[in-house]
Amino acid sequence: MVPSRWVWSSLTADEAADLWAELVEWVDWLRERMETDAWIKPCWFMHPPIVEELTLLMAGWKAALFVEGDEDAGEYPDAWGWVRSEPTAFMTHEFWPTLHRLPTVSDTSGCGADRCAHRPVPPRTLGSLGEFVAADVDARR
Repeated sequence: MVPSRWVWSSLTADEAADLWAELVEWVDWLRERMETDAWIKPCWFMHPPIVEELTLLMAGWKAALFVEGDEDAGEYPDAWGWVRSEPTAFMTHEFWPTLHRLPTVSDTSGCGADRCAHRPVPPRTLGSLGEFVAADVDARR
């Protein structure tokens, strides 16, 4: 399976630089156009979970509003004469739920216009993980 261009962990340095440029431009536009400062703090880029969420949100936005080879396709009726509903569905099913979820994926409560209070805590795993996995695998033989 080949990861898409939205999977940060699989990107080369050049690919990451390109994605950062694209994401920063999109988030700047989004924060201004949709007035999302209540959800997307100025330090959003310092919160890895928020970067992941916004990357996926941008990917969904592009998929809903653009068709490869025909950037205006969303404005035209489909074969049945219906105007595509993906943009509206995206806003109601992906966009707003994602924005409302952002405060739960990374603590931005102490972040403000001039500061970021984000202090990532490395996830901990109990030492028995390896033994548990080995026992589970053995039990399946």
